[in-house]
Amino acid sequence: MKLTIKEKKENKLHGRTEISFEIEESKQTPSRKECREKIAATINGNADLIVIDNLTKKFGSSSIKGNARQYKDAKLLKNEPVFMLKRNGLFEEKKAEAKKEEVA
Repeated sequence: MKLTIKEKKENKLHGRTEISFEIEESKQTPSRKECREKIAATINGNADLIVIDNLTKKFGSSSIKGNARQYKDAKLLKNEPVFMLKRNGLFEEKKAEAKKEEVA
């Protein structure tokens, strides 16, 4: 899997960097976790502060395009919708676990 950063834009208002990237030489679409780790290794960042927005692959093409957001601090991840954090594996459901313990 070869990852190329196409564009990086600084968004100071939200405290993040918006990244546009392209993945080549991949037989199948990689998971969001694999993409976050690869982006973190490429830009020397923390994978836990990166949220993958979308991954798009056109039919018949081997390249995958995507967008990600790298936050400066873990506190700023609250700006992301909960469903997006769940997709990226960054959201922990404490309420659901507490309810299961009460029932048991």
